[in-house]
Amino acid sequence: MDLSRNVVWNSGDRIRIFSATVPEGAVYTTASDNTRTGIFLPEDEQTVVNDALRYAVYPADAAASGTLEASSLTVDFSALAEQSYNSALGGGTGISALPMVARSEDNAFSFQNLCGGVQLQINDYQSLGIKIKSVVMTASGGEQITGQASVDLESGTVTLGSGGDHASVTVNCGDGANISSGGDLTKNTG
Repeated sequence: MDLSRNVVWNSGDRIRIFSATVPEGAVYTTASDNTRTGIFLPEDEQTVVNDALRYAVYPADAAASGTLEASSLTVDFSALAEQSYNSALGGGTGISALPMVARSEDNAFSFQNLCGGVQLQINDYQSLGIKIKSVVMTASGGEQITGQASVDLESGTVTLGSGGDHASVTVNCGDGANISSGGDLTKNTG
């Protein structure tokens, strides 16, 4: 993401494109760098998706084990289960774990996010130098919030299962994130 929170493509970003004739998908890569639009070329010239109606998933690995069935596909959200803390979403933040999908009947794909983010504001009003080592978010009813989920590629609707070991997300803050009196978590610089 750039400072305006626009998704930008970087050289080496990979998407997987699916269609009725290529239901297992084909991986395409871009050489575009730091651009809001990217030109993606097939990694394997033998597996090109030419159907009029095509679906794309980013990152390509999130749909590596999926096979398109009508407009439904299994997408893997497991990369979200363990995350490293970053002081700001945007401004060069790597978002490669956040799956996106797109549909196209021409040569252009317009991607939509399949998940969102959480912003926490914790205050150290007494300036005690409090640090956060990790944050664990758990669904109150044990609902699934990571792992494999079914995605309708026409609507972008995600259907999650229930519980198991996919009901929480952990954000690791390393040596600790400082809490300012203004309520922001900041990276520990020393």
